[in-house]
Amino acid sequence: MLISQLPPGLRELAQRRQIDYPMPNPKGPISHLGSAFVWDWTPEGFDFWSNVVQGNYSVYYGCKVTNLKLKIAVTP
Repeated sequence: MLISQLPPGLRELAQRRQIDYPMPNPKGPISHLGSAFVWDWTPEGFDFWSNVVQGNYSVYYGCKVTNLKLKIAVTP
């Protein structure tokens, strides 16, 4: 999946993670989510990005991005 194909918000988060946690020796184009950055090193973790690359954006919806860090939205 290309980073450019992600929905807004999630796309910006992935672009930020690409800068903060770059893949040391990418095996594919860095425009692809799978080789853009090290998923394990991000605050969201491997499982989050694995879901995203499979098209499961529900892990992202209901969350709020503040300063490009994922925060779970708390509703009283």
